[in-house]
Amino acid sequence: MRIGDSDPRPPDAGSRSPRGLGRTRRLLERASPILEIVYFGSLSDSDELFPRPATRDPPATIYFPEPNLEKEDSMGRINTGRLILGGIVAGILVNISETVLNTVVLKRPWEEAMRVLGKPMVMTSSAMMIWICWGFAYGILCVWLYAAIRPRFGPGAGTAMKAGFVAWLLAGLLPSVGMANMGIAPSSLLMISGIWTLVESLIVTVVGAWIYREA
Repeated sequence: MRIGDSDPRPPDAGSRSPRGLGRTRRLLERASPILEIVYFGSLSDSDELFPRPATRDPPATIYFPEPNLEKEDSMGRINTGRLILGGIVAGILVNISETVLNTVVLKRPWEEAMRVLGKPMVMTSSAMMIWICWGFAYGILCVWLYAAIRPRFGPGAGTAMKAGFVAWLLAGLLPSVGMANMGIAPSSLLMISGIWTLVESLIVTVVGAWIYREA
């Protein structure tokens, strides 16, 4: 080897400076906990060196009660036979009440209203049959409404009156408002008829509900 050429061999350990050895030792001491985590899985050391972020509480879970299918099935059944029987009885009462109202109490006012419209107040047999069928249909409707809301509001006269009021609202009040708005009949005539039919609807529904029984 020529003079001035560097020796390619690394210097031996004795030639290293004490300062370099001390620095290497300190680095190894600092890295030892990390090596333990990697190779030995020290959870306590990892928690100290790398603290876990604070976790949020999981969202509250809302549990709904299981539906009672047996109860729902029993609530959904309507006794058709009792419904028709109660509706027929209610329809008979409706026809009697409407006959008294329109042929006795309001006979003159209806004749005057029809005269103004240019139509005679003549009750034919076909018109009479239509009104009779209307009365039975109205009675069945009242009892059906009672049977429909009975599971929610409970059996009794109070529930029957609710059903009768709704039936009167649909088949009595709203058509009367339309007739008054078009000028087909005087408002005083429709008011008397509306009050009469309201009482009528409540009574016939209570009677039909008294006959009705659940299946």
